[in-house]
Amino acid sequence: METKWSNIIDENYKSGVSNVFLLTGTVHDYVAPGVSLRNFLVNHYQENTIQMCSYSIATGTTIIHGPFLEKQTHGRNDWEEMLIDLRTVREEGRIIYLIEYPEFVLGHNVNGQVDKETSNRLIGLHQLMNDTAFINSNNMLLLVSETKSGIHEMFLNANSRTIIVPVDYPDREERMDMIAYLRATSKKPFDSELSDGVLANLTAGLSRMQMEDLHLLAESSGKMTRNMVIDRKEELIRKEFGELIEFFDTEGFGLSQFSGQEHIKKYHEEAVIEPFKNGNTAYVPKGLLYMGPPGTGKTYFARCLAGDAGINFVEFKMSKIVDKWVGTSERNLEKAFNCFLSMAPVGVFIDEMDQVLSRGGDNDSNPVRQNIFGMFLAFLSKPENRGKILWVGATNYPNKIDEALKRAGRFDKKIPFFAPDSNDRISVLRHHVKASGFASTLIEADLEELAEGMDGFTPAEIENIVVKANELIHRRGLSGMTRAVMDEAIGYMLPASNSRIQEMTDLALKDTNDLEFLTGDYKERALELHQKH
Repeated sequence: METKWSNIIDENYKSGVSNVFLLTGTVHDYVAPGVSLRNFLVNHYQENTIQMCSYSIATGTTIIHGPFLEKQTHGRNDWEEMLIDLRTVREEGRIIYLIEYPEFVLGHNVNGQVDKETSNRLIGLHQLMNDTAFINSNNMLLLVSETKSGIHEMFLNANSRTIIVPVDYPDREERMDMIAYLRATSKKPFDSELSDGVLANLTAGLSRMQMEDLHLLAESSGKMTRNMVIDRKEELIRKEFGELIEFFDTEGFGLSQFSGQEHIKKYHEEAVIEPFKNGNTAYVPKGLLYMGPPGTGKTYFARCLAGDAGINFVEFKMSKIVDKWVGTSERNLEKAFNCFLSMAPVGVFIDEMDQVLSRGGDNDSNPVRQNIFGMFLAFLSKPENRGKILWVGATNYPNKIDEALKRAGRFDKKIPFFAPDSNDRISVLRHHVKASGFASTLIEADLEELAEGMDGFTPAEIENIVVKANELIHRRGLSGMTRAVMDEAIGYMLPASNSRIQEMTDLALKDTNDLEFLTGDYKERALELHQKH
């Protein structure tokens, strides 16, 4: 049996590049259907291996394969003994050690400092890795951790001999294999409304063990439905990431539901939706930055975009990631990146980017914020992620976003969202009146006159007017939507038209660098602002 990550190890080991590997990612999941990492390693490397041991700070050294297998432990729970074993060349075969949870053995303490015991382990292992006896031996050292962020940088930097090997979430083909395995080994039949292909798509972002959990739930209930999969997936992601990642089902969402902004919709249809549908994503933007006042539909537009493109969609709440303990936030961010890649293609939405993504000022004493910003920038810049992750940021204040995030190949498509013009207001009003479910006596002339009186209202404010009208209909026992009810509702509602809204509009216009995203008066105002600037 082979895997993508085991091939990386084998290629580097057999060619003599290194015999030290850090396995990072979903290392506590099945690495193949029904096969744990330990069992896989034992089966894969048993040839020419006289002994395989694991070491952790909790249990010391434990034999997992070899002549002393009947004993629970080696009887030598000493770090130094492990280093001696790895330096020793044996004609009869090699020794392999797994260091499990290395972040607790070779990690950082608060403020990056380490205690004396950890320092001794760090120095001892570093000396081993550069010892010619170990380098020339056939012995192998495998470090196994969910993330690399908690491990001391001396084992990760350019001068280290450590090869980092990602153990990824299962891709679609691997999820199909897991579905087939679960069906073949199922002990209790159940009815499913989902084909294997649809189920493989819906389970993007789940580990094999989580897929097994879902299968057991279906066995228990006697059925598997789309809603059951979505609900359980949301629950599992929430359990794994807390409030950091929120999954949204985009089934039934599309830009046809977004009223107005036809020129913006046209760009997204041609530059994003069609390429994703056709599989030609080489020129899909890496990042879209939606700018403008609140209530203009930025979040809803992103969800509709994902629905039309047929990709997964999540909100990444980066404000929840900063942790006071060094290392924890970085590990959470690394795990989130792995999760996004497992869902690919996926749209990742970040709200209020100006507030949640900052490298910190010169006087900022929080190194965690700076580390997170650097990690995000590095991941965002990776060319291999284009077409896999579509980043969508939203902001009211684009001038407060770090310029590094807005450079080419990052959030370089800066798209403004403003209060709708008269034609768009009619479209928005018509949509919400129809969606209210009430019979309506409003004719087109009524909609035009009502929209004319809503100059400066955002789509959210127009929706609130219709909601207020619905409330009045309920309270008064009316039979449907009338012009009189709408006039009364408008009379009650106050738009947020003030200096801050105008400021946000002008800031978005100043940051817009593509006139394709502007029409009419907004285009003229943008040219005026750019000339002044």
